[in-house]
Amino acid sequence: LLTAPIPVSKLVLGKFIGAMSVFWTASALNVLYVIVIDIFGKIDYGALFTNLVGSLLLTGAMMSIAIFVSAVTDSPVASAAGTLAILFGLMVIDFFAMFMPSWLAKVVLKLTIYSYYDDFTNGILNLVPVVYYISIVAVMLFLTVRMIEKRRWS
Repeated sequence: LLTAPIPVSKLVLGKFIGAMSVFWTASALNVLYVIVIDIFGKIDYGALFTNLVGSLLLTGAMMSIAIFVSAVTDSPVASAAGTLAILFGLMVIDFFAMFMPSWLAKVVLKLTIYSYYDDFTNGILNLVPVVYYISIVAVMLFLTVRMIEKRRWS
């Protein structure tokens, strides 16, 4: 990767798009469930659409964090363990926020990645979670590019 004849930004973006493509190809099997439910019942297509958008954005944020951890570590095992630890930590921090002072809990809850997904599950397409997830993706991919460039020139 460090000697690739393409810009690092294209390399990182290609890795991100590839990871998202693999995830969404595997998730495309869920269309069968939608078809079966549509045959035997009624589907709220608005809620289904917002869930898909939210899932796309949350997955993008998680993948970008994973790609950044992969750029920081040398071992694939360390990368997987680090990513799992970070994403698990972001999941359980909601629980620990109950035991914090209220001002600190508010700050911590604004940083959690999963709390912003609630609007999507309720069928609400809100601008704040969309911007939050896109910001995480942009920052993590930017930091990944910088980390790889740092290794390339060191």
